[in-house]
Amino acid sequence: MIIEKNIKIEQSQAELLNDYAKSGFSSQNELVAFALQLLQKELEKQQRVKLEESALLYASLYDEDEEAKYWTNSALDDWK
Repeated sequence: MIIEKNIKIEQSQAELLNDYAKSGFSSQNELVAFALQLLQKELEKQQRVKLEESALLYASLYDEDEEAKYWTNSALDDWK
């Protein structure tokens, strides 16, 4: 599905867009699609890093919290 959008960009960005062929793209659309794919991958990578950091923090806190370990083990014993 192709969706058409109007956007506002800086002059330098417009110049890059106008020079799409110099960067090896066949059209402005191809350049924008490529740039958006790169941005999407980078944002997903940053999100994964944040989730990993959060998981490590929670694991560290759990390792230091004896009461949380007790509750977890009690719940696991009840679940069996």
